Amino acid sequence: MALRWNAALLDAVRAARFAPMLTARALAIVHTCTYDAWAAHEARALGTMFGDALRRPPQEHTLAAKEVAVSYAAFRALVNLFPSQSTVFERVMEEMGLDPTYESTDPSTPAGVGNAACGAVLTWRAHDGANQFGDLSGGSPYSDYTGYVPVNSPTQLADPGRWQPLITPAGTPQVFLAPHWRHVTPFALTAADQFRPDPPPEYPNALPPAGRSRPAPQRRPRRSEQSRRRILGGRPRDRNSPGPLEPPGAVRLTP
Repeated sequence: MALRWNAALLDAVRAARFAPMLTARALAIVHTCTYDAWAAHEARALGTMFGDALRRPPQEHTLAAKEVAVSYAAFRALVNLFPSQSTVFERVMEEMGLDPTYESTDPSTPAGVGNAACGAVLTWRAHDGANQFGDLSGGSPYSDYTGYVPVNSPTQLADPGRWQPLITPAGTPQVFLAPHWRHVTPFALTAADQFRPDPPPEYPNALPPAGRSRPAPQRRPRRSEQSRRRILGGRPRDRNSPGPLEPPGAVRLTP
């Protein structure tokens, strides 16, 4: 069941051409919703939002109840994240014999558990700094609201320690992707920079002393193109695939 909804999520990511950080957030939301719905039908698991408040009696801890609860949780999350693809998700529900219009949060039913669990997660993430609805900027969903402007231009390097946009093959300058993402509330960390290492020395302190050169980098065995792309995250692209389907950081090595 979880794999089926994961496939629906990845198809939605492909159709929406989501950026990597948006994909990571969408995966986290859907999986948190489905976990909380599943946890209510387990003896010891604790949900992230309700703890054990949604826990059902032992006689309801059945596979059938878990599948229904998880499906409603996944469906509600996906409709929230990808509203333009609601009909696709409704079709998946109907194929499972489930009513996509059922919105009750009555915890005495598996569907109600799924709706309630997901509703709590969505409320928590509605204003987590991602600007999902564009209400922080008055612009499009997930748009920047910090007013970020690059210090450097494609033709002038004012500060070597800062990012410089390049000119793309289409002749347009690169755009910094989601500069506001540092303000997004983490899912598991206490702060976005909790485990961030110290930065390298700033220019020109990073240069070697006069008369000395940097050591030559050691050569590493070249990886196959397929392995390289899987390390970078995402399945190798083909003519019918507009982008990778795995979240950023996915490592799937192949021989």
